[in-house]
Amino acid sequence: MNQKSLKYKIWTVVFLIIVVCGSTAMLSTIYANTKTDIEQNELTKLKQNILNVFDIPYDQSNIESVFNENITIEKINGIDIYRASEGLAFEINGSGFWDKISVLLALEYDMETIKGIKVLKNNETPGLGSRITEEWFLGQFKGKNVKPEIKIISQKKLPHQTIDTTTSATYDKRKKNEVDAITGATQTSKSLEKLINNGVKMFYQKTSLENNG
Repeated sequence: MNQKSLKYKIWTVVFLIIVVCGSTAMLSTIYANTKTDIEQNELTKLKQNILNVFDIPYDQSNIESVFNENITIEKINGIDIYRASEGLAFEINGSGFWDKISVLLALEYDMETIKGIKVLKNNETPGLGSRITEEWFLGQFKGKNVKPEIKIISQKKLPHQTIDTTTSATYDKRKKNEVDAITGATQTSKSLEKLINNGVKMFYQKTSLENNG
């Protein structure tokens, strides 16, 4: 190898090192400058979900003030508990069918009636399991009981309504702890069922807030 060729290779390596170091420094600077904004946006989104799960009205201009006026936060054995006038909420994290699922569950102060539920994170199949975020599905949980445990049941096994042949009146056939599963997403529905039930039991155990009536 001649001297000219050696110098060329050395300068090539030096140039690549400079480019890599420069890119790394630039990315680190960008991350440092945006980290605070990202964290603030995530916190704001969480506050929105907490207000939503309690049906507390707000708009984009007053999220902080409405949250501070209506929600108090306490921590018991590592669990963040968000209290409102009508109940309390907490996060539950666990395995979905494909990946982790995180939900925010609000209970009324009887500690067994669901006030509301929101899915915070999921990576389930688009158009199928990901439909657990849709309001028609989550709306079913309102007023349902977590005791003895939530059941998410296939609609094939449990029709929505039955008809009284004498009066022609319609009645909901679902029990107080039953909701309809998502058609075509049985595994995600069952994973969510298990996640909620395990999360509630763990919440009772760690906080001693279960109402044993």
